[in-house]
Amino acid sequence: SRDAFVRALNAEGIPVGSGYRQPLSEAPPLRHLAETRPDLVRSMSSPHAERVCAESVRITHSHLLGPRDDMGDIARAIVKVYEASQPLSQAV
Repeated sequence: SRDAFVRALNAEGIPVGSGYRQPLSEAPPLRHLAETRPDLVRSMSSPHAERVCAESVRITHSHLLGPRDDMGDIARAIVKVYEASQPLSQAV
């Protein structure tokens, strides 16, 4: 799961988070605006945005401004977590 991936990367010292839980269009202030002023907000299905919110992780851009070695650490941690998850997913 995304949450397990985030926890595993955090355990490797990589500061990632789960990011947005829902598309911006579903945020309470915009939902309220859509209900009270439907002339200002157009509602539509956004399955791609919903999928991105459900599956993506975020790392703040300040962590991507470090030296090249830091980028290598991030990449190696992602590969390590991915490779460690493969035997688990095949066992299920």
